Amino acid sequence: MCSLRPDDSVVCWGSNLGWSGSYTGQAAPPAAAFTQVAAGAFHTCGIDPDRSVVCWGEDEYGQATPPAGPFTQVTAGLLHTCGIGLDGSVTCWGSNSRGQAAPPAGSFTQLAAGSLHTCGLASDGSVACWGQNDDGQAAPPAGTFTQVGAGQVHSCGIKPGGSVVCWGSNHYGQTASPAGSFTQLAAGGFHTCGINSDGSAVCWGYTYHSDATPPAGTFTRIAAGDRYNCGISLDGSILCWGSSPVVFPSSECVGGYCGNGVVAEPEQCDAGDTVFAYGDYCDDLCALLPCGQPTNSPGELPTTADALFALRSAVTAATCDVRVCDVDGSGATTATDALLSLQKAVGLAVALNCPLA
Repeated sequence: MCSLRPDDSVVCWGSNLGWSGSYTGQAAPPAAAFTQVAAGAFHTCGIDPDRSVVCWGEDEYGQATPPAGPFTQVTAGLLHTCGIGLDGSVTCWGSNSRGQAAPPAGSFTQLAAGSLHTCGLASDGSVACWGQNDDGQAAPPAGTFTQVGAGQVHSCGIKPGGSVVCWGSNHYGQTASPAGSFTQLAAGGFHTCGINSDGSAVCWGYTYHSDATPPAGTFTRIAAGDRYNCGISLDGSILCWGSSPVVFPSSECVGGYCGNGVVAEPEQCDAGDTVFAYGDYCDDLCALLPCGQPTNSPGELPTTADALFALRSAVTAATCDVRVCDVDGSGATTATDALLSLQKAVGLAVALNCPLA
């Protein structure tokens, strides 16, 4: 998930791992000014002040290699990206395995990329979709709309009167939109969220990870991921709910844990740090993959967090202060040590035949 700051910089949070599990950096934006940002599954794109598109993250299918602009809006899907040019025409790049990067001719004012399909709001208010249509997600109803959103296998749009109409798969109730007047919507993996005219957030669809259970409050903007959502409150703060990633940018420290770049001393926080919603450890974003302070004492079993930080250390050659067993006797923290420690921490029967650091 990414958001624009008041100074036009971009802040991102969540996973930096790609399709294969290797580091791709989709949550590590460049230090530059942007006017709009769009996060896909494993890549992110933004429009800079001269209306060029800049992308970062996984680029196996060319989804992070944009053509020359200028563009007025960009949207990012699973493995593809689309943008609107100054003349309203749409250009897409990246994977076109299901036709998701083959837009129709015409003039568009807004785009929304789903996993393998894309929808656009045409200049006359009608919606056009292209790409995968196995569940009818790319077959919009006739009529005029003011906004459109695309999820994994469903799509939704707001009608001029504020009502929401959805199409595509309804396996989890993601297209069973409630009554009401909405000002903005976002389609996630198997759920949909919208902002009511009173500013409250309403979600419907998949609920196992609380994807469709928004917190109380008044929101000005909402965004939906695969199994999570984030909204901007009236005061500019960000609230997120659902499954991982459940982090949000904040200027406060929560429970003594924080991180946004420099951790001068263990467990000390800096102003403007990114705070993990579930209260995580000091997180050095300058290192891209963070190191953490251990929560267990010497001689105690490692926690899941210890093991995960150790794994990050092992795969990035970073030096993390973690307490895990040197299972293989190499004298250093290895990925094997971290994974076995993680298995032990979550309750699996793993023998740690070594002293704890």
